Amino acid sequence: MLRQKLCASEEESFRHRVALFGMGGVGKTQVAIEYLYAHMADYASVFWISGATKTEFQSGFLQIATVVNSVDAEAGDDADAVVNAVLRWLKEQQSWLIVIDNLDDLSIAHGYLPETSGDGGHVLITTRNQAPTGIPAQGLEVGIFDPSQAVELLLLRATGTKHREPEIEGEARRIVNELGYLPLAIEQAAAFIRQSSLDLSNFLNIYSESRKEFLADLPEPDYIYPRALESTFFMSFQEVRTRNPDAAHLLNLFAFLNSDAILVDFLRSGHQALGEPLRSLLGNWFKFGKALGELGQFSLIQQSKDGQTLSVHRLIQDHLEPPRKRDLMTATVSMFYQRFHSSEKTRDKYAADIDSK
Repeated sequence: MLRQKLCASEEESFRHRVALFGMGGVGKTQVAIEYLYAHMADYASVFWISGATKTEFQSGFLQIATVVNSVDAEAGDDADAVVNAVLRWLKEQQSWLIVIDNLDDLSIAHGYLPETSGDGGHVLITTRNQAPTGIPAQGLEVGIFDPSQAVELLLLRATGTKHREPEIEGEARRIVNELGYLPLAIEQAAAFIRQSSLDLSNFLNIYSESRKEFLADLPEPDYIYPRALESTFFMSFQEVRTRNPDAAHLLNLFAFLNSDAILVDFLRSGHQALGEPLRSLLGNWFKFGKALGELGQFSLIQQSKDGQTLSVHRLIQDHLEPPRKRDLMTATVSMFYQRFHSSEKTRDKYAADIDSK
C-alpha cells in the first residue's frame, strides 16, 4: 500500500509525498526502513534526514549537498542557501527518495519540501502528527498490531521461532494484551525475555512488580529501536507541557478514565466538579479543542470520526504521573457523581476508597 501511495499521481497536492503517522512506539520508522530496503533498487538516489529539530533538518540537507556537490562548501554557513541549493538540484534529478524521520513539528519543513510533481522523486515522512495534510502529504496511519501479529512478533523475537503450542501461545496473548499490542513495548518485552532466558509464564509477574523499570529499560546490545518506551513517551509529554499546559492537564485527567472510551459529553457535563485549571478548560470549547488538537498532534490520544469519543493507549496511562494525584482521583469521582447523579452515599463510598489507598 505504501508503494502504491508514493507512486500514485491522482492527488495533485500530495503527489508522491506520503506521511506515516501514529503514536510513539508504533513502528513508523521501522516501516520506513523496511520500505527503503525493499525498494532501494527502484531509486537512483536515496537520502535519510532527521526532522526532529530545525538544526537536524538543515544538517541533513547539508549532508546531501556534500554528497552530491550541489553547493560550494563555502556556502555551508548559510543553512537556507544550502537547503535551497539541494532543492534546486533535486528538481533537475529523477528517481530519488528522501525520508524525513520524526517530523512532528510541521513548521520545521515549511517551504523546504522538495517538489514531487512529474517523475522526479518521492518524499516519505514519519510523524506523530495526526494531521499530515498540513505538511502537505497523504497520510498513512501506522497503528498498533492486531492480536495475531503481536503474538507472532513476541514469539519470534523472544524465542526465535513461531511456537503454536496452545499453552505458549496463550501466555503470549496475555502478554501482548497487557502491553496494548504496541510494537515497541512488545520488542522491549521480547528482548528482556530473550536476554534473561526467562520463561514466558514468568514475565507478567515481573512486569506487574517492575512496570516503571521495564518501560525505562533499553535492552542491549541487539535492540533495534533507538530509545526505550519511557523515553519515547517522555519526549511527547515534555513537548506538550511546553507548547500547551492545558493539554498536559487534560492528559493527566485521562489517566483516571476508561482508556478505550472517554466520552466528550461526560467531560463537558461533569466539568464543574473539577478544580482549576481543568474546570475552565473543559468549560471553554475553544480551549478544549486546542488542547485536544495538541494531544492529537503527538498521537497521545485518538478521536473517533464523529469527535465524540476519545481513547488513550493503556501504556500512556500507566506512564502518567499527575501532580496532586489524589485530588484528581477524587475529582474524577465527583465528575461521575455530577454526570450520572449518583447518591451522596455512593460518592462518599468511592471517596473513602480513594482515601484508604
